[in-house]
Amino acid sequence: MAKISTYPNDINISINDKLIGTDNENSNATKNFPIGDIISLAESIIVPELSGEYVPYSGATSNVNLGSRSLSAGSITLGGLLISNGTSGSSGQVLRSSGTEASPQWVNVNTLITSNLYKGSFYDSITQTLTGGANVAIPVILRSTDSAATNGISIVSDGTNLTRITFANAGVYNILFSAQLANSGGTSQTVDFWLRKNGATAAANVPDSNGKVVLQSNANYLMAAWNYFINVNANDYVYLMWTATSTNITMVAAAANGVHPATPSIIVTANIV
Repeated sequence: MAKISTYPNDINISINDKLIGTDNENSNATKNFPIGDIISLAESIIVPELSGEYVPYSGATSNVNLGSRSLSAGSITLGGLLISNGTSGSSGQVLRSSGTEASPQWVNVNTLITSNLYKGSFYDSITQTLTGGANVAIPVILRSTDSAATNGISIVSDGTNLTRITFANAGVYNILFSAQLANSGGTSQTVDFWLRKNGATAAANVPDSNGKVVLQSNANYLMAAWNYFINVNANDYVYLMWTATSTNITMVAAAANGVHPATPSIIVTANIV
């Protein structure tokens, strides 16, 4: 038998080639071992040992491709900058996911929070009356929007007036109103406020949402104010409805003077909770 060193070299190695070795489980008999079987045995031993451990690589000067492996550790300690898209961001910023196949982005915390804080601020600067008559339900009109305090909520026309408080996003919202009321008649009168949702008739009334106030005769400037929590789907709308036992009841707007600003007849705010 010639020396192994005199055997020809094989430069076309494949996993089906064989190596000569000793079978420890069979009296140390000399056997052929396929290279593929040796690789499989090594993986069955080494890979479980690495599971849950750090990737055994140090001194990287560029990106390291982990292939099918992933980092899995109880904690990660950073000794340097956390870089995304070539920048470590500014003080106070956080990384926000940009979705599948996109790099995360550094964003300001306040921007991240306020972009999802749906809110609205609306009011009307004209005195409103019970145009349908006493004890007839009509929606409150909201002709003005504070755009700087509004995001994701709008007032949409019902075909005649701006009355529909409309929500672009689903959620539970707090709706708060304050109405400046007056009674020009000689007897006391009752005023009611309630909500309607996704409809203009009494069938759309929100159950248990009505509230009452009583204005004494010739009473000016009584404020009705309370709030509701209401669950809505995207693109739902809500009316704030009102009526009174006499057309002598009005929601009064008043001009500014040298002491105070103008008085809206109605103010409505809404925000997600």
